[in-house]
Amino acid sequence: MIGNFRFRLKSISEASMQDYQKIYCSICHSLKVNYGITKTILTNNLVSFLLYSISDYINGDIKKTNCPSHLLLTKKNIVSHKAVNKAADVCVVLSALKLFDMEKDNSILFKPIRLHLEKNIPNLSNELISAYNEFLLVDEKTQKTENLLHTSKKFGEISFNYIADDFSISNELRETYEMLFGQIAQLIFISDCLIDINADMLKSNFNPIVRDSEIFNDSISTVYLRNEEIFSDLKGSILNIIANSITSNTHQNDLRILIESVFEYMTIRISISKRKFLNLNEESLTLSYEPVLGSCFGGFAARGECPQCRITNMARMECCSIRIF
Repeated sequence: MIGNFRFRLKSISEASMQDYQKIYCSICHSLKVNYGITKTILTNNLVSFLLYSISDYINGDIKKTNCPSHLLLTKKNIVSHKAVNKAADVCVVLSALKLFDMEKDNSILFKPIRLHLEKNIPNLSNELISAYNEFLLVDEKTQKTENLLHTSKKFGEISFNYIADDFSISNELRETYEMLFGQIAQLIFISDCLIDINADMLKSNFNPIVRDSEIFNDSISTVYLRNEEIFSDLKGSILNIIANSITSNTHQNDLRILIESVFEYMTIRISISKRKFLNLNEESLTLSYEPVLGSCFGGFAARGECPQCRITNMARMECCSIRIF
């Protein structure tokens, strides 16, 4: 869920970079203290971005601590605050969810790691535990993407409220931040689907785009383009919220710049995947029947095999109830 949330930190001012780095290092320090030094690798930009966006409300004491990524030889500024510890909790839950997602493709490798990490989850709030369990209980292979988007949105909202629970934020502004991070969670989910479709089909891994094509009896290309429209709409909505609804935030411009660089990174990844997945006709935006060198199933198509079940001699590679073209 969190791998594609990356931005160019150097795109903001030096002072803002230091403020963000302080938040990031604070979460890392909290993970080290509360979960052990090995868990510091769970620090991520998504939760740091969330906490940075509401750092106006954090007035904890600033101190220095040894940085694990520099073999504890370098000291970094951190801030002590209850919200920082809660942000570290969310990092643990997100990492467990990421492992759960990876587990679908390799349960032998990732399930033991997730179960080990999961031991820490019962100590968290009921709301966060419920949100985590809801993800585990969702049967993705029977749920439509719109339902999974709703689950992602709910988790983003609960994560924000869990971290910001003790802040004196007006109800209107709290609802705005809930909407913002609910939509960011949806954006990450939909971008993962678009970016991973190529590799997932080649490896016969699960991808909601393929599953939707079965549910709606649409071609995979049609569902792909439909998800791409959702991705575009979410980008516009998120930017609109940051530009027009959190004007009192001292980091508003930095948040806009950072989220735009996230969009740029995701769009590039999607574009690369799309060029491999689709041999696009500029007018119809439909798939060609001729395999293109370098396309996602160029190797399979050249042998006349379906990339999903490897049945050979498929005239149009239609099998497994999947319409590829």
